[in-house]
Amino acid sequence: MARSYKEIEGEIVVTPKNNPANIKQTRTYKLITPLFGGGAETQKPDAITTVRGSEVRGHLRFWWRATRGGQEKFEGKLEKMKEAEERIWGSAAQEGKAGPSQVKINVKLVNPGTDDQPFEVVKNRKNKLISQPRNGSIVPSYVAFPLQPKKEDLKQAGQKTSAVKIGVEFVLEISYPSSLGEEVEAALWAWETFGGVGGRTRRGFGALQLKEKHINGKKVNFSLVNSENAEKELKNELSKYVVSGKWHEGVPHLNTEMKLKVTKPATSSANQAWHNLVVQYQNFRQKRNKRLGKSLWPEANELRRRLGKPMNWTPEEVENAELVQKFPRTVFGLPMLMHLPHDGDVTFTIQGRPDPETDRKYERLSSVLILKPIACSNEKAVGLAAILHAPTTPPNGLEIKEPMKNQDPINWQLTRSDVGTNPLSTVVGNEIDVIEAFFKRLK
Repeated sequence: MARSYKEIEGEIVVTPKNNPANIKQTRTYKLITPLFGGGAETQKPDAITTVRGSEVRGHLRFWWRATRGGQEKFEGKLEKMKEAEERIWGSAAQEGKAGPSQVKINVKLVNPGTDDQPFEVVKNRKNKLISQPRNGSIVPSYVAFPLQPKKEDLKQAGQKTSAVKIGVEFVLEISYPSSLGEEVEAALWAWETFGGVGGRTRRGFGALQLKEKHINGKKVNFSLVNSENAEKELKNELSKYVVSGKWHEGVPHLNTEMKLKVTKPATSSANQAWHNLVVQYQNFRQKRNKRLGKSLWPEANELRRRLGKPMNWTPEEVENAELVQKFPRTVFGLPMLMHLPHDGDVTFTIQGRPDPETDRKYERLSSVLILKPIACSNEKAVGLAAILHAPTTPPNGLEIKEPMKNQDPINWQLTRSDVGTNPLSTVVGNEIDVIEAFFKRLK
């Protein structure tokens, strides 16, 4: 007989798989923004299994940790949280491990979606092949840059570039013991609200809209947040689903006091709400001197200083200009690519420094900033910005990947004296927290 497992007072007991205490839900979803990646090949959707059950399980595990990983009984200890996680979501079969998941997941594809190419290959005025944002694409090109073909991949004008999928719909079938109801519901809510399907969900790709819901065969009425009160309603739901406890410092998580902001006014489409968010994010990250068109952020000039090259501005051009020898934008996620087209046409990669003892790599670090649209109950949509509680810098600091030879220690944390300098003060004002500065400018 097939078995499932549930925890009662800390003990694992066996119950029949068809126990009436089990709950089965079916949830129908539509992706309101394009699906980025998610297939076997990096950055490309799967042509056959557009949405995979294993992928959904991975997302739900993450959001379970983010909402329930701070329970009092875990005492902020990673190993205790992981033991509970494995009992619910499963683990590799080995001695001392929980084994198969108590949560059964199946995905049925309703609509595989259609392709959208965010970029196209054209010839510029010098008759050289370049890629550029494609007219007619619904994707904000600023957050789709990983899909842009590399120079060595440019073969001919008009060639197809990497695509995303738009209009994807699927049904999620999920079953679990009723004793896990709070755990699963919290993970589902956070996944639907702050996450999505595929890659780059923290920049708005693969955003979900719940269209229909059944529990044990019965249709369940539900309501999405109202655009007029979305921020207040989301904060109320945080109090409902997120435990108030202590998380291990390395576990990204939500918090009832976390910063979140909803853009106004509401729009008639999720895609427009997403674009509005991305434009504000782009304007902040690429803040330039209006007269000279030169970046007001210090990273490019700090690279030039390390290379022994002149700055791209002088005090005469930007009044009282002073270089802050730091890389503050790395808090938006790693790796950070810096292209210097007029200084040897070279690209530098700022990434996490490996552990000097184990040589473990920390090149990547996901952004703590979430930007995505939210579908609302009144057929409107709003943009949501939220900050996860998580480290913004790898444990061993940062390094510049070759070809940079100057590997002096990299600093990213701004000080009061830094934000009092020009031109950086024009960007962040008095804020030494770069993400907080962005939040204050978000409308």
